[in-house]
Amino acid sequence: VLWTPEIIHVTDTIPEMDRIVIGVDPSGSIKGDEIGIIAAGIRGDRIYILSDKSGHYSPLHWATVVATEYNRLRADCVVVERNFGGDMVKSNINTVSKFIRIKEVTASRGKDVRAEPVVGLYENHRVYHNKGLYDLEQEQLTWIPGMGKSPNRIDAEVWAVTELIDNSIDNDMIVV
Repeated sequence: VLWTPEIIHVTDTIPEMDRIVIGVDPSGSIKGDEIGIIAAGIRGDRIYILSDKSGHYSPLHWATVVATEYNRLRADCVVVERNFGGDMVKSNINTVSKFIRIKEVTASRGKDVRAEPVVGLYENHRVYHNKGLYDLEQEQLTWIPGMGKSPNRIDAEVWAVTELIDNSIDNDMIVV
C-alpha cells in the first residue's frame, strides 16, 4: 500500500486556488470500471483535493458530470487519460461543452510508478483533502499495486496532481 492514514491530511479550510484541474480516468461503459473524476487545485506549494465525482456513468453522463464540475469550480483544464478510448474521450466531453480546455495524457508507465511522486507530496505534507472524500481515501488505503481492481479515483487524482505540479512555478515540489 502506497498511502497510509498518517499521510492523508483532511482540512475544512480550502483557500482560493491559483489553478484548478480535473483529472479523468475514463471507462468504456456503465458496466465497466468506475470513471475516476477528481478535482484538485494548487495554492502556492500546496495541493488540495477538492472533490471526487467518480462513479459508474454512461459516456454522456460522465461527460456531463465533468463539465458541471469544471464550470462549478471554474477549472482551468480537464486532464484525460487517452489510453482507453483515444479520441472518444475528448469528443465525449466536447459533445457536452466545446468551451472546456482538455489536455490528453498517455499512460506509459505502471500506475504505482506514476503514483509515487504524488505519494511523496503527501508524505511531505503538501497535499490536503477537502472533507468528505471517503471513497478516494478508502481506495488509497486499500489499493495494492498489481492486485485487485483498477484504482480509477487514484488514477484521476494522479493525472490532476501531476498536471498541477508539472506546471507549478516551484520546480522543487516533488521531494522523493
